Amino acid sequence: MTVDEAFKIMNNLDIPEGLKRKFAPGYSLLLFNRSGEIVKIERFKEPPSESQQQEVLNWQRGCIALDRSPGMDESPQALQKRITDSMWIFEKMMRKPQA
Repeated sequence: MTVDEAFKIMNNLDIPEGLKRKFAPGYSLLLFNRSGEIVKIERFKEPPSESQQQEVLNWQRGCIALDRSPGMDESPQALQKRITDSMWIFEKMMRKPQA
């Protein structure tokens, strides 16, 4: 998934304007991997609980999840910067030993 597509989804721009967008999900978890590739976006109506966050992270191991809401990122470039600025976390994650 591209950053532009992720930006549209997280800001509910893929939903028609009006009442449908007004009642659209207000929270998203964006998962990205070690190469900075966006793997998945999970939407929620309410802030995701810790168990919901863990469930999403278990779906794709080795990813980082960013909690985002519509309007948090001004542009796709700002979202990309947020992802890039979060890449240091991978250095702190334990790697599984290779056989």
